[in-house]
Amino acid sequence: TSKKCDNAYLINEYINFCEVAKIKTKPIIYKPNLIRLLSSFSPKEIIEFDKFIRSPFFNNQSTLIRLFSELKKYYPAFDHTDFTKEKLFAAVNPESDFDDTKFRKYYSNLCKLAEEYLNFVENDSNPERKKHNLLEQYDKRSLNEFYERTINELNNNSKKKNFISN
Repeated sequence: TSKKCDNAYLINEYINFCEVAKIKTKPIIYKPNLIRLLSSFSPKEIIEFDKFIRSPFFNNQSTLIRLFSELKKYYPAFDHTDFTKEKLFAAVNPESDFDDTKFRKYYSNLCKLAEEYLNFVENDSNPERKKHNLLEQYDKRSLNEFYERTINELNNNSKKKNFISN
C-alpha cells in the first residue's frame, strides 16, 4: 500500500503542478496490470493468447476463458463506459452477485496466464534458448545420448554460422 500511496501523492503533485502552470492534462485512468499487458498485445497475439488459455495444458479454469472472451470485446483501448468490474463479473458469473475478491482473483490468474504466454512466445522465438533448455532437461533426466546429440547439433550450427560469416 505504500507504493500506492506514493503513486497517488506523485499523481496529485503532478496534477497540482499542471494546474498552476496552466498545462492541460489527460485524465489519469487506472489500468490494472492485466489490462496493461493485454493492451500491449498485437491483434495476432490476442488470437494466439485466446488459443493458449483454451488449452487444458495451460489452463483448467473455464471462468478465465469466459473472462478473456469478455475482455476481448474492449481490446485494444479498454476504455468503453461499459468496461467495469461489475459488468465483467456479471458476464462471467451471471447467476452470482458481484464479489470483488473473487474478481481480483480471476484478474490475477488471467494476468499470470498472460505472463506465461509471453514467456512461451519469447522461448518459442529463440531456437538456441530452446535447445539449451532441452539440454538442461536431458541432463536432469540422465538422458546422455539425447544430450550428446543436441550438443553436436549446437556445435554444428555454430560452425556453420562461423563459416557463413567468414
